[in-house]
Amino acid sequence: YVSINTICTYPEGRIIENTVIRKEKCEASISFTNLSEGQQVKILGYEQGWVNVVIEEIVGWVAFDHVEIIINDNTKPILSDIAYITKKYVGTPYRYGSAGPNSFDCSGFVLYIFNNYYSDYLKGRDVRLPRASRDMATVGKSVSKVDLLPGDLVFFNKGNSTTICHVGIYIGDEKFIHSSSGRRGGVIISSLNESFYLKTYVRGRRL
Repeated sequence: YVSINTICTYPEGRIIENTVIRKEKCEASISFTNLSEGQQVKILGYEQGWVNVVIEEIVGWVAFDHVEIIINDNTKPILSDIAYITKKYVGTPYRYGSAGPNSFDCSGFVLYIFNNYYSDYLKGRDVRLPRASRDMATVGKSVSKVDLLPGDLVFFNKGNSTTICHVGIYIGDEKFIHSSSGRRGGVIISSLNESFYLKTYVRGRRL
């Protein structure tokens, strides 16, 4: 007569590579459902290189190296793991108009990262990211360059106008990650202290 839901007491995990939930701790076991990179699961336990997980009332096993535990540390900035998340995409080609996952333009990269890894963060702040960098620059609140934190967005112009034409994600240590159409091309990590970005930097925004 009584139903008790204790799922919420279990730690959370994040899928770091596309995989499946299996019935038993074996690659040859029956698979229940597919899991995509970035999905969150509840972790019930660990055994013999496998993680016992539950998602949407499906309980099964996922290989240990396909899951990472989410540390809920209230003393740590919410987006402090964004450098780890975004660095996985370094080298992904630049393509105008593309929003991933196999290619990105600058705003497409930002949109993909936040919509796929931090959708709850955006919803909790009632933020909906627009598609274009110039429109992204109006979202959230302004933050000075010296106060930038991982996850803040940084915006640039072409150096000869006030029009914003480029956006990246600040990852700490005066560095940001972005999808560049320049000579190096694709998703790269750059320093805000590089002469080009010193000249073209416009503002930072915190979502």
